[in-house]
Amino acid sequence: MFAGTSDNILAFGGNTESNGATWSDGMTHIDVGGSHEENPNEGVQLGVDNQGTPNLVEEGEVIYNDYVFSNRLTVPVIKKKKDLSQEEKVLKKYSDNTYAKAAKRAEKDSGVTDRPNDSIAKRGFEAALQILAASQEREREKEKLRELQEAIDNMSPEELAAFQQ
Repeated sequence: MFAGTSDNILAFGGNTESNGATWSDGMTHIDVGGSHEENPNEGVQLGVDNQGTPNLVEEGEVIYNDYVFSNRLTVPVIKKKKDLSQEEKVLKKYSDNTYAKAAKRAEKDSGVTDRPNDSIAKRGFEAALQILAASQEREREKEKLRELQEAIDNMSPEELAAFQQ
């Protein structure tokens, strides 16, 4: 061992952290702040939009390329066993998890945290996230339709007549 060095610094080839550079796969994990209901600000603020409205997320969500993966909506369960499309294979792999957990698993499965410059791992990771994002948008639309149907079902006859006009 040389003075001022630790044992076997990668066989004396030096530190592999590239002179202090920090590598990131581009995913931001929101690990604190509570839910929208628990937080006094109704969420963790991450900037504001063009109209000055705060962009709010909650604990447990993850963000990739300005897209927020929900910690409330869940990936649908795929029951087919044969002839799955690439999208169905990805959804089946991560089904019955929230979209945030699925995105975190895709990050881990791809290896991009360990190999951020691996273009093949990154393409696979991004493809999985695109599939998850598209699925989440479909699930969000279904949720909106369910909420609208529930509101209509709970209307009085007078409210329903006014709504129809």
